[in-house]
Amino acid sequence: MNSNKNNKAIVSIIILSLLRQKFTERCIESIFEHTKLPVEIIIVDMGKSESIIAWLKNKYGTRENVKLIFNSENVGTTKGRNQGAKLANGKFILFLDNDMKVGPNWLEPLIDVAESNTLIAACGSLILSEKGRVLISPNSIRVYNQENGKMRIGLGLFKTAEITDQMVSQQTKMIWYPTGCLLIKKDIFDMIGGFDENLFLCEEDKDLSLSIGKLGYEIMYIPESRVYHGGFNDMENTAEYKAHRQNLKKIIADKQYLENKWNCKVFIDVSWSYLRNLGLSDVEIEMKRRFDFTTTVIDDRKITDN
Repeated sequence: MNSNKNNKAIVSIIILSLLRQKFTERCIESIFEHTKLPVEIIIVDMGKSESIIAWLKNKYGTRENVKLIFNSENVGTTKGRNQGAKLANGKFILFLDNDMKVGPNWLEPLIDVAESNTLIAACGSLILSEKGRVLISPNSIRVYNQENGKMRIGLGLFKTAEITDQMVSQQTKMIWYPTGCLLIKKDIFDMIGGFDENLFLCEEDKDLSLSIGKLGYEIMYIPESRVYHGGFNDMENTAEYKAHRQNLKKIIADKQYLENKWNCKVFIDVSWSYLRNLGLSDVEIEMKRRFDFTTTVIDDRKITDN
């Protein structure tokens, strides 16, 4: 990463730190390794570990182009990101989950497309697994308009796509795209008013995307930008972390708030074979089918086993 004091940051990269120190470090170090443009990194810690706070201060506290924000408690995804955005000096803001790892030439394609058209507000990356399998791309993003006028918006994860598939390999205009790695023009983000802090844990990506569309701007998917998701690794998915990320009460409240705000229905549909391909066992999938009330698991074993 370029750390020259005379280079004004083009992009402000905002990363939330909630436990999982190894993921956070891997994410930040990959930015240093693969980013040539002048950027600043804004790390927002959620205050759940004194040792992680000390580590952040010691390792990155005096580093050029790194800003640290410390909270005494978990203030939520939206408020944490808004805190980072308020300190952002870049022309663009980029929201990056701390369990992502960026690859070579990851940032330039996002900026090039965003700057090519004043109507383009945001650009999202192709999200791959650590083994290079396609996780998030237009093939998994779903928006349906029902006869009653209510929109169904969510994820349809049925078949593991290949990088060469047409829906994966081509730039595409999107109605919504996840904020796992999403670049947005700062002036448009400010115009929207940032993330809606009535949402605490999830659905903020859909809300931000729909707000962009309401203002007449566009979101583009950019497959030339690739990042790698490590969150399926149980290395740091401790019981304490899961208690925060899998808080059913907050998940249901966020889902209901979004549905009421936008007159929509939120869903995640996933097939048994897709989860198998991610490495989950039949027992783990069955547990997900029975107890994950936010996801509908479609049993396609008879089809896929024939």
